[in-house]
Amino acid sequence: MRIIRATAAGFSEVKKFIPRLWGIARELFHEVMGFIFLALALFFTVGRAGLINAIQNIDKNPDSFPQLVLVALFVLMFGGFGISSFLRARRISKGR
Repeated sequence: MRIIRATAAGFSEVKKFIPRLWGIARELFHEVMGFIFLALALFFTVGRAGLINAIQNIDKNPDSFPQLVLVALFVLMFGGFGISSFLRARRISKGR
């Protein structure tokens, strides 16, 4: 009889533990993805083919305006993804 109660108590604890572990894994995933997106946005802002370089080259080569627009959209999009991912991780952590 004790073995059955101990087993039932063990399963009960596992049923509580698994959702909490899943929440922690989701939060960590969103934080890591947020970092990656923000790092890419920063790289394409200050990198060799980045936004700052495209702005400096617009006077020398007026045909590089489409490149400037694409890089700016890329930086905005990935920055938005990064911030949104961190906000989602925060919302997940508040729910636990």
